Amino acid sequence: MTGFIKLHRKLTEWEWYDDIPTKVLFLHILLNANHKDRSWRGIEIKRGEMLTGRLELAKQTTLSEQQIKTALRKLKSTNEITIRATNKFSIIKIENYSLYQDKKDESNQQNNRQHTQQATNNQPASNQQATTPKECKEGKNGKNEKKINNNVGFEEFWNLYDYKKAKPKALQAYEKALRVTTHEEIVKGVEAYKKSRGLDKQYWKHPTTWLNTQAWGDEYATKKKSAHDLSDKKYGPLEGFDCD
Repeated sequence: MTGFIKLHRKLTEWEWYDDIPTKVLFLHILLNANHKDRSWRGIEIKRGEMLTGRLELAKQTTLSEQQIKTALRKLKSTNEITIRATNKFSIIKIENYSLYQDKKDESNQQNNRQHTQQATNNQPASNQQATTPKECKEGKNGKNEKKINNNVGFEEFWNLYDYKKAKPKALQAYEKALRVTTHEEIVKGVEAYKKSRGLDKQYWKHPTTWLNTQAWGDEYATKKKSAHDLSDKKYGPLEGFDCD
């Protein structure tokens, strides 16, 4: 048996909801009642009806026969069900069955299943039509080219930046920086920074920090040569003097 029934949350307010045997039996009948008219051995069993007997219900629900008998009586007393009995079996009818499964909902369910299946079957073809292999390739190539360009630009930055530490992190910072500026601006900033710091690496920022703080936009003054810098120049013993 396939399909579903509708149960509203108001069922929790039902007078038999806390009567476990009665609730279990009613739900069992709801789940097993015919959802359309049928015939069995010449007997018409209509939609919302179920052909059964107390012993069979006891076996299916694991309730005792006495519990089944009492629960049926309670359900009849509140007009949840009516029973047509014969000497061999009973036909239980659920009153207001359409509240739990309307014909329109059943048809919609079937149509929805068909539409869902059709959509699933057509999805690969639809996706193929929407995005051609050429477009996929172009998109992939575009990403690859951007990555290559970023790597080339970063290598230029890395070669210019004299204080080299944690290259992978610096690359990530460089790619992040390109979201707010250009490679040219970064290079221009490094060149200005380089002139202001000289050759002494202790005054250089970590490359990742320099990029993350957007230091390419800072103003840098050209560093004046110190006596220490000038002392590095090699002079001959009498260079600059006339020995005559």
